[in-house]
Amino acid sequence: MRILGQTGGATQFIELVQASIEVKKVFDFTDLVVTSASAIASLPFVIGMYEELIEEGENLEVKDFMKVSPTNSKGGFSWRAIFRAIRSFLPFTKVNSFGVQDVSKLLKKYVTPEVFQQYKEGNYPNIHVYYVDPDTKTPCIENAKNCTYQEFIDLVQTSSKIQPMVEHGIFRDKPKGLVKIEIKVLNNDKGETITFYTGVLRNEFDLSMDSVNGSMLTVSIDTMNESYEIDELWIALIWTPHVGNTTIKKFLVEELIKEIEDEGV
Repeated sequence: MRILGQTGGATQFIELVQASIEVKKVFDFTDLVVTSASAIASLPFVIGMYEELIEEGENLEVKDFMKVSPTNSKGGFSWRAIFRAIRSFLPFTKVNSFGVQDVSKLLKKYVTPEVFQQYKEGNYPNIHVYYVDPDTKTPCIENAKNCTYQEFIDLVQTSSKIQPMVEHGIFRDKPKGLVKIEIKVLNNDKGETITFYTGVLRNEFDLSMDSVNGSMLTVSIDTMNESYEIDELWIALIWTPHVGNTTIKKFLVEELIKEIEDEGV
């Protein structure tokens, strides 16, 4: 078994497609593990629809995989997203997200029932789709070859949910009392720790903490109220590199090719 794992990231869809095509030239994998954006591209990718994927990626916009887009043309929140946020606080509404996502229309442009049957009957790699069950919040993985056509469409739809934008995304319960947040960046030479105390629902911290190759990030959460437990926490991180994206991508591809050559595959 030779496994290729791919990440998500709809905003980087074209880069994901292009990198996957280059990797395919040097690595003959038997199993493909995908999630989110890579799940959308997975079946067209393994059967060789490269030109179609590249063309789609070059023209892809947020509205292409949304019924109700949470963003406007300038990248900010759309008026509908703001209106949905206001509605979420009303007692008689069930709206709990900024938008409504639907990748099925985009996916069905390339994955028709005939194409899906071709995949199942052909000698193509197994596609393992990783997703989080929306009800139990349990991480799951499913082999596409064990699915029907509609099950595969639904599977990719679930895998590609952009939270918190389109599902269970607006939380209403702020912490009961103060919460201690400790953020550490550690490496072989030194470490840096910053501690915050907060009692509000959402926080944004500009840390300006330097990291190098091999650094380890640790985020610790502790409630100051012994009778209160935090059962759900969302953390989003933005890392700002000191080199350009092109240099990073070139380095990653070179490192991957080197690893493949060292393994003799």
